[in-house]
Amino acid sequence: GTPCHQVVDSRNSHCVVEHARGLYPEDELFAEFAIDSYVGIPLRDGFGRTFGLVCVFDDKPRGDTEEMLALIEWLGTRIGSEAGSLRTRRNLANSVRWMAPSQARDVFINATAHLCEVLQVTTSLIMEWPEDQPGYARTITLLHQGQRLEAGSSPKPVPLSDTCFAGLAHQDRIIFPDDLASTGADCPVLSGLGLNSCLAFAIKDHDGRKIGHLAVAHTGVLEPALVHSPVLALYLARVTAELERLATDRERAAIERSLDVKHKLESLGLMAGHVAHDFNNLLMAILGNANLAADQLDTESPGRKYLENIEAAATSAGDVVSQLLDYAGRKPTRVSPLDVSQAVASASK
Repeated sequence: GTPCHQVVDSRNSHCVVEHARGLYPEDELFAEFAIDSYVGIPLRDGFGRTFGLVCVFDDKPRGDTEEMLALIEWLGTRIGSEAGSLRTRRNLANSVRWMAPSQARDVFINATAHLCEVLQVTTSLIMEWPEDQPGYARTITLLHQGQRLEAGSSPKPVPLSDTCFAGLAHQDRIIFPDDLASTGADCPVLSGLGLNSCLAFAIKDHDGRKIGHLAVAHTGVLEPALVHSPVLALYLARVTAELERLATDRERAAIERSLDVKHKLESLGLMAGHVAHDFNNLLMAILGNANLAADQLDTESPGRKYLENIEAAATSAGDVVSQLLDYAGRKPTRVSPLDVSQAVASASK
């Protein structure tokens, strides 16, 4: 290793008064420039995260390491503040890129990818809480170490109580800075990803109803100050708007389907009314001709009973016309008792 690695990994300052080359024989820079002493400090952003370092070294021993360290720390504070401002401006400018897509799927994918980049975390995900399945959550998109996992490791809605996000049912945000395993929940969404910390925010619609959550997770430690990140608040607002738009689109689609069914039923009713009208005209012709034929026969004629059967069948067909008119809404529904025996006997003639 090198002293620079030690500064970054430990996130603390490090001093080597003399014999630096002997202590770090693998450091090629020390060997090339015959470095004998070293002082280094980590650079931190506004959330306390290390994003670089400042170091000085000399080719001879240094007895004034304390004074040198104080000077470097002063410089480090100024450099860290300026670098943090530059990164914030860059991150806000880059946010415009992922806000541009109009498709919800692209917005969610871009949001998780950019969150990982901006916040320097390994994982980010967005989950929706289905309105028709209270207490459940469904993964919309999950990004881990630059790889998008299709619908997460759990494509179907899972009980929120079985995940590390169960606390969001009663809180607006939860954070596990370095003890994600302490939740005791074998989260089916994040299982097997080797995550150690997590920060999640509940997503609310304009009525204050929780409709999902946005989360970031890391294999290392998450700084609690991330809770107040303005960039994270920006992403949360954008994702909230997109989830609300999805819910509105689904509601509109359901109304359109309902109206479509209603229009089809109205069309069928209109057609049934026309059919009933034409069929009724045919029945009137059948009954009229049957009556005229019966008048031409003697009362004892064998053919009279067949004409009577025709009249009875035409009268029964009139009931079908009434049912069609009921369906078409052109005739008030009337309920009456039915003699089943008589109906069977009539049908068997």
